[in-house]
Amino acid sequence: MNIKKPSKNRGCECKMRIGSKESPHAKARELAKKHKKDYGVYECPWCGKFHLTTKLDNKERYKPLIYQTHYYS
Repeated sequence: MNIKKPSKNRGCECKMRIGSKESPHAKARELAKKHKKDYGVYECPWCGKFHLTTKLDNKERYKPLIYQTHYYS
């Protein structure tokens, strides 16, 4: 299977960035609890920051997530 990268065309401006001050794991857990859905954390190949995603149904087509919540699967 061909591994896909996140789209450079969609950019990073609208995506939540998790800086070095805040643990991406903690932010994912906080949002999972608040919104009652699972989140995945990945490192963006374009900006080098961490982003969150809720689109976990096709995660095997992308690079492995560095963290995923498992509250509401």
